[in-house]
Amino acid sequence: MNATSYSNKSGQGGFGRKSQTKEYQNMDNIGYTSGTLSVANGTQQLGQNPASLKGKLQNLEETTKAVSDELSMHKKELQILKSEKDTLQQVLKVKTDDVQNTLTNELKRLEDEMRRHFNHQKAETHRIQTQINTLKAEKTSLAQTLNGLEHRIQDLEMNVGNHEHF
Repeated sequence: MNATSYSNKSGQGGFGRKSQTKEYQNMDNIGYTSGTLSVANGTQQLGQNPASLKGKLQNLEETTKAVSDELSMHKKELQILKSEKDTLQQVLKVKTDDVQNTLTNELKRLEDEMRRHFNHQKAETHRIQTQINTLKAEKTSLAQTLNGLEHRIQDLEMNVGNHEHF
């Protein structure tokens, strides 16, 4: 059969009225003339004539089912995305806590090290200040001894000159 034999209702083109009616009935039985071929979700389906109420209801049911299936698919995808988001948030929290603990421990270690260095520096400063004070005291003592010796030398020089005349 070709396209002209389907649309030739007036009896022209070599088919008689009786054979055309019989041909249309055969085509009706297999869904060619009263049904529509629809493709939904990748499967072919023969449906009722979309002009009839039954056909419209079937089309509406098919559309509703397709939308419902798509909605279910999107709900599942949403659940997967929510689960992934929750997992990523948990991983991020664990990593954040780990970094925070590491930084806190490092900060404590650095504070302890600074405190130790500060105490060491304080002790060193005290030791050096003590040495400075000791050196100042020794300097003063040596200056006094030098001053005393200079006076003795002057006295001796004066006495040496006086003893020569006698």
